[in-house]
Amino acid sequence: MPKLPPMSDPVLKPHQYWIRPANGQATFLADYTEFFEGCAREQLPLRLHRLCRSDIVARPRLAADFVAIMLKTAPYHGSHQNALATWRNVFRFLEDRTDLPHVESIADFNEIHGESFKQWLFDARLTQSGYRRFKAIVDAYFLDRFQRPSPLAARDKDQLTDVAEPDLVALQRLSLVLRHEARAQIQMMSEGAALG
Repeated sequence: MPKLPPMSDPVLKPHQYWIRPANGQATFLADYTEFFEGCAREQLPLRLHRLCRSDIVARPRLAADFVAIMLKTAPYHGSHQNALATWRNVFRFLEDRTDLPHVESIADFNEIHGESFKQWLFDARLTQSGYRRFKAIVDAYFLDRFQRPSPLAARDKDQLTDVAEPDLVALQRLSLVLRHEARAQIQMMSEGAALG
């Protein structure tokens, strides 16, 4: 009996897919059940408990859009894991911010959601890379479906810290003091050698 390729594995559950990365890395199994059926926080792996502070509520249409983009873009395993973490945050954000317009599909995201998500990430002490990944997923969906970029704003640039101007006079004085100290050390060494 011929060996079946991994893409036709008969034991896949309803929301599991094989992803063959576009960059040629190894094929891996992706499970999206938590987005389609919801997931209690306790069912997530322990390493995710710190990031997911609440249950994930099922949003099947939003999950289907996400899966379609993941299958189309075929990210490598590490990038896929980052996308899953970002999408969990999106689901948490939508549960926390019920005051925003309702989202059933990725097509429903607009500028208000983008700005609110950026603020939510900041308040949750999460990095801007989460917004960058979210925007990349939404942009990929809009480009595929509508042939235009999404209405989401670009991520905020990282805040530049002001570098203090060096005090050149103080540096010059420090240099003079250090040179004087070095000369004194050399003189003591030569006097010690002359005595011994």
